[in-house]
Amino acid sequence: MNKIVMAVAAVAFVTGAVVVFAEIRDAIYVGIAALSLLFAWFMIETARMLRQKRARFRTRPELPLDELERLFSTRTVTRCDLDRFLTRVERATDIPKGKLRPDDRFAVELAPVRGWEFDDGLNLLPLVLQRDFGGSIEDYDLGSDATVKTLLAAVQRAVTMQTRQEQE
Repeated sequence: MNKIVMAVAAVAFVTGAVVVFAEIRDAIYVGIAALSLLFAWFMIETARMLRQKRARFRTRPELPLDELERLFSTRTVTRCDLDRFLTRVERATDIPKGKLRPDDRFAVELAPVRGWEFDDGLNLLPLVLQRDFGGSIEDYDLGSDATVKTLLAAVQRAVTMQTRQEQE
C-alpha cells in the first residue's frame, strides 16, 4: 500500500513541476504519461503478487469436481451448490478451485500476500456467500481458525434453513 501512495505522490509532484515550469498542455501530456506508467506498474505488481500467492499451491494437484465432491463429502449441499461455493472461494482467493482442500485455512494458506490485504477479494467473500446462499453475515466468519470445510458447513446450514423455510 505504501508503494502505491509513493507512486501517486511522485506522479502529482512531476505533474505539478511541469505546470509550474511549462505550459498547461505539456503538463497534461506528462500527467497522462505518468498515469499510464503508474497503471502499468500496478498491473505488473498485481501479476507478481498472484504468482507469489499461487506458488504456495504449485505442487498440489488440481482435482476435478467429482474428486472434490468426494473430498468435501457433502450430504446436504448439492453438486451444483458445491461447485458454486468453490467458485466463489476461487474468485475471492485467486486459487483454482481444483487446488482447494477442506483443511485450507483462510488466515494461513489462503491468506492475501503481505501488503495486498486491502486489495484481496477475501474480505468480500462473506458478503458474496450470504447473497448466494442466505444466512447471516456472522455465519461466514473468516477468523483465524476458519477453513474451507467450516465455511462449507455454514453454507450447508444456510441451504438447509432456506429449504425448510421454502417447505413451510
